[in-house]
Amino acid sequence: MMNKYKELLKINEKLTQLHWIVAQVAGENDLNTMHNLILNGFMQIAEVPGCHFIILDDNGQPIHMVKRSINDNPFISCAAYQKILKHVNTIGLQDLFLPDTHFCRDCQGECGLAMLQILPLYNKHGNPLAVLLAQHQNHPKKSEETQMILELFTIQVSLALENAMLNKKFENLSITDALTGLYNHRYFAERLQKEINLCSFMPKQLCLIMLDVDRFKNYNDSFGHPAGDQVLKIMSRIFIKNIGPKDVVARYGGEEFAFILPDTTLQESIYRAEKIRFAVENTEFPYRPVTASLGIAHYPAHTLQINELLQLADKALYQAKAAGRNRVVVASEIVDGS
Repeated sequence: MMNKYKELLKINEKLTQLHWIVAQVAGENDLNTMHNLILNGFMQIAEVPGCHFIILDDNGQPIHMVKRSINDNPFISCAAYQKILKHVNTIGLQDLFLPDTHFCRDCQGECGLAMLQILPLYNKHGNPLAVLLAQHQNHPKKSEETQMILELFTIQVSLALENAMLNKKFENLSITDALTGLYNHRYFAERLQKEINLCSFMPKQLCLIMLDVDRFKNYNDSFGHPAGDQVLKIMSRIFIKNIGPKDVVARYGGEEFAFILPDTTLQESIYRAEKIRFAVENTEFPYRPVTASLGIAHYPAHTLQINELLQLADKALYQAKAAGRNRVVVASEIVDGS
């Protein structure tokens, strides 16, 4: 009787844990924080020392992984684990048939661990959203109650995860340019204003770079708009490879792009702009070479009126185009010469 009472107390504790975890997950908007909450929550409920949480894209391919493990946890070297992980990483979860909770006993006696547990999370259409891979050091006690708690966990967490991922997609659609995948003009304007506000209250530096694709209209007229679109896509990949982790690049409009470089010195900004210009010049484009012109404005090097930054960068870009294109012009060259 006492054992049964203890079991009921433990189940009640797990259910309380479950409700708290689900509430935390459902109330979280940041996906990275949500991933960590799901992983930590599962480890508490399943009582496992180490686990990998693999998030999948719409095709069942891994796009992100969160790990937790104790020191010297040998499940990394488990043959069965590595086999499953390789399958998920290369093929995805679509072709891997799994029950709701799967235990592998193939490696008992080899890696010294009891069981590999695989717990997929599915969306409402039955497509995989993520998979939890965990290793038990002791044989878990199987019971209907434990299975029920795990099923409740997967159902409720899957719903919260799916909703968060959908919201993130909608948010991304509202602030990104459909063709290039870069931020759009709306996001650029909002972000620039935030950075300007920060500079107004704190001793911070801020650089703005405006870029225009040289003779883009001629390229479009000569080879067609699909070819021009391809140029802009290639450009976006070049930009992403050549900006810093804090930098923001947006499609300003047409063939014009804008870069916000927070906490960046003037010399660093010039180096970054030249690096981008050189990368464009040395990239192979369809039909003919493509170059770009760039204008730089820096706060406080070029102006103490932070709201003038965009106007100065635009003037510097115009000067770069007028001076022969495929070059970087700094706003101080205009200010000093005016």
